[in-house]
This record gives sequence, C-alpha cells and structure tokens, in this order.
Amino acid sequence: MNSLVRETLLELQRAGGEREFVFTNPKTGINLSEVKRGFTSACRDAGILDLRFHDLRHTTGTRLADAGTDAFAIAEVLGHRSLQTTKRYTHATDLRKMRAVEALASYSEQSGQKMVKTEEGAA
Repeated sequence: MNSLVRETLLELQRAGGEREFVFTNPKTGINLSEVKRGFTSACRDAGILDLRFHDLRHTTGTRLADAGTDAFAIAEVLGHRSLQTTKRYTHATDLRKMRAVEALASYSEQSGQKMVKTEEGAA
C-alpha cells in the first residue's frame, strides 16, 4: 500500500465516524468482505466491458515496470516466487521500449562512444 492509498483510507475511516470498517453495505451497515462482486458491479455501472479483477495484477506489474521498478521488487509486490511468473505480468509498453532505446543513446553520449554506420546498418 502506498502513502496515497493509506491517506485516502484514513480519510474515509475518519469520515465514517464510529464505524469500525471503511467499506460497508450502505443498506445494512455490515462490512463488505467480497471485493470482486463490487468490482464487477462498478465496471458494469461504468460501462466497462471485459475487465476482470485479475487484470488489475497485470496493470500493476506493467505500470511498476514502466516506472522503473526492478523485476525483483515487482515479484515481491505481486507475491510471486518466480521471476518467470512476474514476466507474464509485465507487458512491454511503447513508452518503456522508447525509454530503453533513449537510454542506449544516453549511454553512448556519456561514454563518449559514437554510433557508427556500417554497411549493414547502425552498429
């Protein structure tokens, strides 16, 4: 849980007054224990089709990788024992691929190496 989520939950808790739980059924006041059902209802109400709760794990892995988080930390956050599993949850985005290519150019500039053209193309 990051600091933004923690602060938001604390604000919701304070706004709830004496309630023990942050998320409760508005009709019964009983705490909500099944997140997936609420997620499905929220997607339906928002007109979002074909999004499963599990898809959020893929989004998290991909966004963490885009932010530059190393694979070991991503595996820990997602609860994976194997980096092979983590690899299935992180998808290369155009932004990340562009950053990788730019990093190569930056490396060349910093190291004083020049990219030279050969007959086969750039080397």
